[in-house]
Amino acid sequence: MPREKYLDRKFFTNEPELVAPKLLGATLVVESSPKLALELVEVEAYGGALDVASHAFRGMTKRNEVMFGPAGFLYVYFTYGMHWCANITCSKEGVPGAVLLRAGMPAEGISTMRRNRNRDDIKDQDIANGPAKLCQALKVDGSWNGLDIFGRTSNIKLVANESTDFEIGQSNRIGVREENPLPWRFFIKDNIFVSKYRG
Repeated sequence: MPREKYLDRKFFTNEPELVAPKLLGATLVVESSPKLALELVEVEAYGGALDVASHAFRGMTKRNEVMFGPAGFLYVYFTYGMHWCANITCSKEGVPGAVLLRAGMPAEGISTMRRNRNRDDIKDQDIANGPAKLCQALKVDGSWNGLDIFGRTSNIKLVANESTDFEIGQSNRIGVREENPLPWRFFIKDNIFVSKYRG
Protein backbone atom coordinates (compact mmCIF):
# COMPACT_ATOMS: atom_id res chain seq x y z
CA MET A 1 0.00 0.00 0.00
CA PRO A 2 1.56 3.38 -1.00
CA ARG A 3 2.54 5.70 1.80
CA GLU A 4 0.49 8.89 2.18
CA LYS A 5 2.19 12.12 1.17
CA TYR A 6 1.45 15.14 3.34
CA LEU A 7 1.35 18.77 2.29
CA ASP A 8 3.85 21.03 4.04
CA ARG A 9 4.18 24.73 4.79
CA LYS A 10 6.09 25.37 1.55
CA PHE A 11 2.99 24.32 -0.39
CA PHE A 12 1.16 27.38 0.99
CA THR A 13 3.86 30.02 0.42
CA ASN A 14 2.52 31.01 -2.99
CA GLU A 15 -0.29 33.40 -3.94
CA PRO A 16 -3.70 32.12 -2.79
CA GLU A 17 -5.15 31.98 -6.30
CA LEU A 18 -2.33 29.58 -7.23
CA VAL A 19 -2.54 27.49 -4.07
CA ALA A 20 -6.34 27.11 -4.10
CA PRO A 21 -6.82 24.87 -7.16
CA LYS A 22 -3.94 22.65 -6.05
CA LEU A 23 -5.77 21.99 -2.77
CA LEU A 24 -8.65 20.28 -4.55
CA GLY A 25 -8.63 16.57 -3.88
CA ALA A 26 -6.42 16.90 -0.81
CA THR A 27 -7.76 15.27 2.35
CA LEU A 28 -8.11 17.33 5.51
CA VAL A 29 -7.61 15.07 8.53
CA VAL A 30 -8.43 15.94 12.13
CA GLU A 31 -6.72 13.49 14.49
CA SER A 32 -9.48 13.48 17.09
CA SER A 33 -11.38 10.62 18.67
CA PRO A 34 -12.81 9.46 16.39
CA LYS A 35 -10.68 10.66 13.50
CA LEU A 36 -12.44 12.93 11.02
CA ALA A 37 -11.41 13.30 7.38
CA LEU A 38 -12.85 14.91 4.29
CA GLU A 39 -11.64 15.50 0.77
CA LEU A 40 -11.63 19.14 -0.29
CA VAL A 41 -13.82 19.64 -3.36
CA GLU A 42 -14.36 23.42 -3.35
CA VAL A 43 -12.23 26.37 -2.24
CA GLU A 44 -11.95 30.12 -2.75
CA ALA A 45 -8.85 32.34 -2.82
CA TYR A 46 -8.62 35.71 -1.04
CA GLY A 47 -5.77 38.16 -1.41
CA GLY A 48 -4.80 41.44 0.20
CA ALA A 49 -4.78 45.12 -0.75
CA LEU A 50 -5.89 44.50 -4.35
CA ASP A 51 -8.78 42.21 -3.44
CA VAL A 52 -11.77 44.24 -2.27
CA ALA A 53 -13.56 41.09 -1.09
CA SER A 54 -10.72 40.12 1.25
CA HIS A 55 -10.78 40.80 4.97
CA ALA A 56 -7.22 42.12 4.50
CA PHE A 57 -8.21 44.74 1.90
CA ARG A 58 -8.10 47.66 4.33
CA GLY A 59 -5.00 46.51 6.19
CA MET A 60 -4.26 44.59 9.35
CA THR A 61 -6.75 44.47 12.21
CA LYS A 62 -7.07 42.32 15.30
CA ARG A 63 -9.59 40.17 13.44
CA ASN A 64 -7.50 39.48 10.34
CA GLU A 65 -3.92 39.58 11.68
CA VAL A 66 -3.49 35.84 11.09
CA MET A 67 -3.76 36.51 7.35
CA PHE A 68 -0.59 38.63 7.53
CA GLY A 69 1.44 35.97 9.32
CA PRO A 70 3.29 32.93 7.99
CA ALA A 71 1.66 30.48 5.61
CA GLY A 72 -0.02 27.34 6.91
CA PHE A 73 -2.08 28.78 9.76
CA LEU A 74 -5.84 28.58 10.21
CA TYR A 75 -7.75 31.82 9.89
CA VAL A 76 -11.19 31.20 11.40
CA TYR A 77 -13.81 33.91 11.60
CA PHE A 78 -17.44 34.31 12.65
CA THR A 79 -19.95 35.50 10.05
CA TYR A 80 -23.60 36.53 10.00
CA GLY A 81 -23.58 36.27 13.79
CA MET A 82 -23.99 32.48 13.64
CA HIS A 83 -21.40 30.65 11.49
CA TRP A 84 -17.69 29.87 11.56
CA CYS A 85 -15.62 29.77 8.37
CA ALA A 86 -12.11 28.32 8.05
CA ASN A 87 -9.25 29.45 5.82
CA ILE A 88 -5.62 28.41 5.45
CA THR A 89 -3.15 31.29 5.16
CA CYS A 90 -0.97 31.60 2.08
CA SER A 91 1.76 33.83 0.65
CA LYS A 92 4.88 35.05 2.40
CA GLU A 93 4.84 36.48 5.92
CA GLY A 94 3.61 40.07 5.83
CA VAL A 95 1.72 39.53 2.56
CA PRO A 96 -1.92 38.65 3.35
CA GLY A 97 -3.64 35.78 1.63
CA ALA A 98 -5.80 32.79 2.46
CA VAL A 99 -7.85 29.99 0.94
CA LEU A 100 -11.39 29.50 2.21
CA LEU A 101 -12.40 25.86 2.65
CA ARG A 102 -15.83 25.89 1.01
CA ALA A 103 -16.84 22.24 0.77
CA GLY A 104 -15.64 18.71 1.37
CA MET A 105 -16.57 15.10 0.75
CA PRO A 106 -16.68 13.19 4.07
CA ALA A 107 -14.27 10.27 4.06
CA GLU A 108 -13.93 9.15 7.69
CA GLY A 109 -15.93 9.73 10.87
CA ILE A 110 -19.09 10.40 8.88
CA SER A 111 -21.51 9.45 11.67
CA THR A 112 -19.68 11.83 14.01
CA MET A 113 -19.92 14.60 11.43
CA ARG A 114 -23.67 14.02 11.24
CA ARG A 115 -23.94 14.37 15.01
CA ASN A 116 -21.82 17.52 14.90
CA ARG A 117 -24.29 18.91 12.37
CA ASN A 118 -27.18 17.83 14.62
CA ARG A 119 -28.62 16.05 11.61
CA ASP A 120 -28.57 12.25 11.90
CA ASP A 121 -30.68 11.92 8.74
CA ILE A 122 -28.60 14.21 6.52
CA LYS A 123 -27.31 12.92 3.19
CA ASP A 124 -23.55 12.50 2.81
CA GLN A 125 -23.38 15.22 0.14
CA ASP A 126 -25.05 17.73 2.47
CA ILE A 127 -22.76 17.23 5.48
CA ALA A 128 -20.03 19.67 4.44
CA ASN A 129 -21.26 21.32 1.23
CA GLY A 130 -20.64 24.87 2.38
CA PRO A 131 -18.03 26.66 4.51
CA ALA A 132 -20.19 26.90 7.64
CA LYS A 133 -21.37 23.28 7.29
CA LEU A 134 -17.76 22.14 6.89
CA CYS A 135 -16.76 23.88 10.10
CA GLN A 136 -19.73 22.52 11.99
CA ALA A 137 -19.04 18.97 10.76
CA LEU A 138 -15.45 19.17 12.01
CA LYS A 139 -16.37 21.17 15.17
CA VAL A 140 -14.23 24.12 14.07
CA ASP A 141 -14.80 27.28 16.09
CA GLY A 142 -12.96 30.44 17.11
CA SER A 143 -10.53 28.51 19.29
CA TRP A 144 -8.97 27.16 16.07
CA ASN A 145 -8.07 30.64 14.83
CA GLY A 146 -4.29 31.06 14.60
CA LEU A 147 -3.60 27.33 14.82
CA ASP A 148 -0.34 26.39 13.12
CA ILE A 149 -1.32 23.40 10.99
CA PHE A 150 2.31 22.33 10.72
CA GLY A 151 3.23 22.92 14.35
CA ARG A 152 4.43 20.03 16.50
CA THR A 153 1.26 19.94 18.58
CA SER A 154 -1.17 20.24 15.65
CA ASN A 155 -3.74 17.47 15.28
CA ILE A 156 -4.45 18.48 11.68
CA LYS A 157 -2.90 16.92 8.59
CA LEU A 158 -3.37 17.55 4.90
CA VAL A 159 -2.88 14.49 2.73
CA ALA A 160 -1.82 15.40 -0.79
CA ASN A 161 -3.98 14.48 -3.72
CA GLU A 162 -2.18 11.95 -5.90
CA SER A 163 -4.96 11.69 -8.49
CA THR A 164 -5.61 13.84 -11.54
CA ASP A 165 -8.83 12.03 -12.33
CA PHE A 166 -11.04 15.11 -12.19
CA GLU A 167 -11.57 18.40 -13.98
CA ILE A 168 -11.28 21.71 -12.14
CA GLY A 169 -14.04 24.26 -12.55
CA GLN A 170 -13.61 27.96 -11.92
CA SER A 171 -16.05 30.80 -11.26
CA ASN A 172 -16.51 34.05 -9.42
CA ARG A 173 -16.63 33.71 -5.66
CA ILE A 174 -20.00 33.06 -4.07
CA GLY A 175 -21.71 35.95 -2.33
CA VAL A 176 -19.08 38.47 -3.42
CA ARG A 177 -20.47 41.66 -4.93
CA GLU A 178 -17.88 43.83 -6.68
CA GLU A 179 -17.45 45.73 -9.92
CA ASN A 180 -14.64 43.55 -11.19
CA PRO A 181 -15.20 40.10 -9.67
CA LEU A 182 -12.30 37.70 -9.57
CA PRO A 183 -12.77 34.10 -10.78
CA TRP A 184 -11.16 32.70 -7.66
CA ARG A 185 -13.63 29.98 -6.75
CA PHE A 186 -12.27 26.55 -7.69
CA PHE A 187 -14.16 23.27 -7.51
CA ILE A 188 -14.16 19.72 -8.80
CA LYS A 189 -16.53 19.64 -11.76
CA ASP A 190 -19.60 17.41 -11.57
CA ASN A 191 -18.90 16.61 -7.92
CA ILE A 192 -22.10 16.33 -5.87
CA PHE A 193 -20.34 17.51 -2.70
CA VAL A 194 -19.68 21.10 -3.89
CA SER A 195 -21.89 23.79 -2.39
CA LYS A 196 -23.61 24.82 -5.61
CA TYR A 197 -23.90 21.44 -7.32
CA ARG A 198 -26.75 21.15 -9.78
CA GLY A 199 -27.06 17.60 -11.05
